[in-house]
Amino acid sequence: MMRLIFALLASTPLLAAPQEPKPLRIVWIDVEGGAATLIVTPEGESLLVDCGWPGARDADRIAAAAKAAGLERIDHVLISHYHTDHWGSAADLAARIDARQWYHHEFPDASAKDVEPGLKDAFLKVSEGKRTLLAPGDKIPL
Repeated sequence: MMRLIFALLASTPLLAAPQEPKPLRIVWIDVEGGAATLIVTPEGESLLVDCGWPGARDADRIAAAAKAAGLERIDHVLISHYHTDHWGSAADLAARIDARQWYHHEFPDASAKDVEPGLKDAFLKVSEGKRTLLAPGDKIPL
């Protein structure tokens, strides 16, 4: 019995080692034209600001950066504006890594040259049920 107690005590740390606080991480991802910025809080929550051009190149770069940061998903994706190099890969990105919530402002009218109908439809499909329209002064809780 004494051996069992000793074995249990020897295999169980008496005091847990203190955890090093994790830093706020900000990763700039080159999407050749626009930029994508991934922010990971010390608690592990993530915010991606913009997601680059349509196609695999930028979506692959962002997904790889997110996975290198230890993320299994992106908690928040913020689309800053509707130039194609800032939001074009939304659907391609969603095919590579889950995005929990999408934030954007209203789409401009149909005459806006950077809002291609196919990209808009793809964005609306992948963000369906996970979209928040923003207005000046709104906050994204992290």
